[in-house]
Amino acid sequence: RMVAFLLQIAIIWRRNATILAIGNLRPNFTVKVDPSFQSQFSVDPVHGNLNISDLRTVDSGIYSVEIFPLGSIAQKGNITMKVYEEVGNVSVVPPSAEVIEGNGLVAFNCTPVHGFVSWTKDGHRLGDNPRYVRSSGYLQIRDPLRTDAGVYSCTISNPFGNATGTANLTVYYGPETPTITASSSEQDSSAGSFVLVNSTVNLTCLAPSNPPAKIYWNVADNMDRDVPSSPVLQLRRVQLNQGGVYSCLAINQKTGLQFRNSRRINVVR
Repeated sequence: RMVAFLLQIAIIWRRNATILAIGNLRPNFTVKVDPSFQSQFSVDPVHGNLNISDLRTVDSGIYSVEIFPLGSIAQKGNITMKVYEEVGNVSVVPPSAEVIEGNGLVAFNCTPVHGFVSWTKDGHRLGDNPRYVRSSGYLQIRDPLRTDAGVYSCTISNPFGNATGTANLTVYYGPETPTITASSSEQDSSAGSFVLVNSTVNLTCLAPSNPPAKIYWNVADNMDRDVPSSPVLQLRRVQLNQGGVYSCLAINQKTGLQFRNSRRINVVR
């Protein structure tokens, strides 16, 4: 009787603070698994090991065991277990988005999230930005700028693999106020407003815009209806009567914005 009494050993298994199983391991096995866990958990009657079947992500946690030999100090141990799902095929929704610079927000959702989430833009890690809101697989960009345009990649990784999904963001902007530059075939011409008669003059209208702005020219000769709608207006063998104010109009059909600028050209002998 004394020997049997001294060999009595009790055991308690917990997940976090929840008791999974409790009872005597020796001399008679009386360990009982909580009814709500009996379909998945069992305790080995020989060694007291906790067996778990059909693992799910909710089974993640800190598992602890306490063993109480009668008349001795309790022995404790614990282990943290993390259960992962297979990464699978990752996709970003929507796969592409188009926005106007400074208007509203754009949001991407990366699924399924079966691990750690990391975002990159054009192959570079997405840094901290007060306009970016990130939560798990969700990325929101507030008041998008032209510099936000590019390819966004969402990578899901865990100890068993990784996968990546991508989305493309297009930001429409402009046009900005056009700038007009003048160049002449005659090297003697002073750069800018004065060009030599009979020289070939190129007027270039530049207006940063996405998509590229449509360019329309108003020329000094109002009777000339053959006005090319291109960034470069070429005046061949320019004459004295072609001097005057030239203006270009830049129109962005996506943003609905348009801006005009002018420049005076003086033709001299």
